[in-house]
Amino acid sequence: MKVIFRHRGEHLEFGGSQVAVIWPPEPGGIALTTNNDSLVLSLQDGATRFLLPGDVEAKAEKELISSGENVSADFLKVPHHGSKSSSTEPFLEEVAPRFAVISVGEGNPFGHPNDSVVERYEERHTRIFRTDQDGAVTAQTDGHTLTVNSYRDSHGR
Repeated sequence: MKVIFRHRGEHLEFGGSQVAVIWPPEPGGIALTTNNDSLVLSLQDGATRFLLPGDVEAKAEKELISSGENVSADFLKVPHHGSKSSSTEPFLEEVAPRFAVISVGEGNPFGHPNDSVVERYEERHTRIFRTDQDGAVTAQTDGHTLTVNSYRDSHGR
């Protein structure tokens, strides 16, 4: 299986949406990977923006902000499963998401998501979805409006 490495500055089109690779900053394979080497994608469909930051932690969040990349987004896949090592105040200030999804397994051994991280989103009045509580989450946009629903919403759990 061939591994394809992507880096900041690459642009792709996917179903009419524009996808920008905004992290990692350098091209080429990485011999020893860490969470901060995660691929970070910014997806734009019309006026609606999504940010998909993989498992980046505070160090990469800080570097993303200082790089001048536009990380603002209507929808955020919460970095690193809501770990206490990510979703820093400055990062959330820049992203300012309306919706956030924490991809996390129920009863996981890491204790994700961290309570203080969840509180940071709640303080910003971000609508939080958690896969351990809400099940699968679906986001749909026509480029103008954004609708986010969960399995729980549609099945009345």
